[in-house]
Amino acid sequence: MKQYFLILATLLTMSACNGQSSAYEEAKKTEAAIKDAPRPGTVKTTSGGWTMTAKVNGKQWTATSIMPPAAAGTIVGYVGGESYLMMYSFEKRSAKVGRQAKLGDGYSVDYWINDGPVYSKYKGIMEITAINGDWVEGKFQFTAPGLTVTDGFYRVQL
Repeated sequence: MKQYFLILATLLTMSACNGQSSAYEEAKKTEAAIKDAPRPGTVKTTSGGWTMTAKVNGKQWTATSIMPPAAAGTIVGYVGGESYLMMYSFEKRSAKVGRQAKLGDGYSVDYWINDGPVYSKYKGIMEITAINGDWVEGKFQFTAPGLTVTDGFYRVQL
C-alpha cells in the first residue's frame, strides 16, 4: 500500500512540473505577441503593404508599424519602443509621381532613438516614385550632424 501512495505522489509531482513548464511557455508566447503587436493607432508593416525602410548611419532600419498619414498628418514609422522615423506626408489631392519635398526646409523630418542623441538641422529630400490607387510609394534620404539616413523607401495608403 505504501508503494501505491509513493507511485501516486511521484506521478502527481511530475504532472505538476509539466504544467508549470507549459504555463511558462504560454507566458513567453503571450509576451512575444504583446511585444510584436503594433502600437495603438498604427498599422503593422508587411512586405506588400505598409512599409518603411532605410539605412541609418549604414545600418538597416525597418519599421514594424506605421501611423497612417491621415491620422498624423505625417508618415511615422516605428520600431517598437526603440526608435521612430517621422517625415512629411504628401496630401492625396496633391500627390503625383515625381513630386519632391525638401526635408528640413518647411517639410518635417525627425529621427528618434531610445536613449540616443538629439538630432537637429535636418536636410534631405523625399520623392513620390509610384501611385497605385490610394497607395503611394516613394524614396527619401536626409542628414543631420551625426546622422545619415539613406536608401529610404516607404509605401503608405493616403
